[in-house]
Amino acid sequence: MEKDATSTYTNAKNTIEIMESLDMYSALIVTSDWHIKRSKYIYDKLNDDSFKFRYISALPMQKGRWNESSDAFYIWYSEYIKLWAYSLGIYRWSE
Repeated sequence: MEKDATSTYTNAKNTIEIMESLDMYSALIVTSDWHIKRSKYIYDKLNDDSFKFRYISALPMQKGRWNESSDAFYIWYSEYIKLWAYSLGIYRWSE
C-alpha cells in the first residue's frame, strides 16, 4: 500500500516506483467506484505497458449509493473537472 501521496497522480507514480523496486508485474487498484475512471486513466497514462492493473471498487464509507447521496452532484462534478484537467496535462500541478 502506498501511503505518501497527496493526489491520484502521485499515488500512481509512487505505486509504479514501488512495483519496479519489488519486481512486481501486476496490482489490484482499490478505490471508490466514482474514482475508478480517473484512476484508470492516470495509471494507464503512467504505465509503459510494464504492468498489468485491475481495478475494483471499495465499499463506500457512506450508507447507500454515492449517486443517491446529498453531495452526489459535487462528487460527479469534481470528478468530471479533474478528469478533464488530467487529460489536458494539468495533473502535474495537482498537489
